[in-house]
Amino acid sequence: MANKKEIEKLEDLIKGTIDGELVEQQVSSLLPPGENYGSVMYKVDFKVKTSSGEIKEYHAVAKCTPLNQVTQEMFNTQVTFKSEIAWYTTVIPTLKSFAKEQGLRRELDFFQQFYGARISLDPESDKVDLDGVILTENLKYLGYGNVDRHVGFEATSTISILKDLATFHAIPLAIKIKNPELFAKKLVPYCPDIGNGFTKMKPHFDQKLIKSLKEIPELTDFMPQIARNIEESSPFGVREIREPWAGIMHLDFWCNNIMATSEETPKVMILDLQVPKQGSVAADLIFFLLTSVKFDVIKDRLDEFVELYYEEFIENLRQLKVDTSDFKLDGLLEEITEEVKKAEFRHSLSHSYQMLMNKGVAHIDTSDAKFKQENFDAKPQGLNERQIEKLRWISLEVLKRNWIL
Repeated sequence: MANKKEIEKLEDLIKGTIDGELVEQQVSSLLPPGENYGSVMYKVDFKVKTSSGEIKEYHAVAKCTPLNQVTQEMFNTQVTFKSEIAWYTTVIPTLKSFAKEQGLRRELDFFQQFYGARISLDPESDKVDLDGVILTENLKYLGYGNVDRHVGFEATSTISILKDLATFHAIPLAIKIKNPELFAKKLVPYCPDIGNGFTKMKPHFDQKLIKSLKEIPELTDFMPQIARNIEESSPFGVREIREPWAGIMHLDFWCNNIMATSEETPKVMILDLQVPKQGSVAADLIFFLLTSVKFDVIKDRLDEFVELYYEEFIENLRQLKVDTSDFKLDGLLEEITEEVKKAEFRHSLSHSYQMLMNKGVAHIDTSDAKFKQENFDAKPQGLNERQIEKLRWISLEVLKRNWIL
């Protein structure tokens, strides 16, 4: 299990971002199984002594490599861990610089502060090993919090999140249109293919998901159609690049990768930049809405939230001096249909299945060094009431809207 007592050579990790001599650190496990899937997370509190003799305290989160081979292969850790580091060192600075140059009126304040990263303790190594770490600010000390994944976001938080997601999408798309060379050089290399890890596991996930959906009586008549879509679609496979909506998608934009404050107008942080890739901005939008908004809110306001996102997206493009004549609401709705059919129906079902499990239960434990494929296959089935309600609603909503054939 996750049991780091310290971050080795922490003083080297923070050099260049924090001035002072490291004098103390305390490390503890941050998240239990079921709250995070692609890494092992630690809470890191440390103190430095400045040149003037002042002791300053910092609160951080360390994202470390998974401890077992199953998870490392599934998330293609050798590639995605490096690309996530590059998001903090290259992509985010590029987005901020471009937005400022083009006159975007808002600040990109939805990325957490970066303290440092490494892939190994060996400076000559090009392999990610168990000493790989990405260190960022602990946002809870700034008033940010995670929503209960069994509940989802209320309307006020959802509105703030959608506005920030629209900005997150608009800037890379504007770079692609106005400076394709910059897009190709500074963004595309850090949106890599996740590889064959998920493809290898997909039949196992599909089998569990289809078996679970068969437990819901209201879906019985639709199961051939639903099962066919699940087996034929793949959220982490190759995405079609359809213009003009092709930009950079987060690809894992669900409630545990988003933190918000409890203010009247919540502030938002977008986390976990592990698997971004090129593709339609509609994918993140519909995946978030289907999985991560409180059920009593989303079942009546899905269309409203799509339009809110669209209006904010268009306003961002206008501020970035992009011609918006090709970006119509009808076009976004068509994109949603395509993305749901080709990936996001299955993505939303499988993710809801995982996130609504009883807390403390997970099919895959990244912090268990001894976890093997047979452990996943042996996990019990059985749906709880939360899962039944959500899986039923997603399926019937998608069918009602003719989003899958």
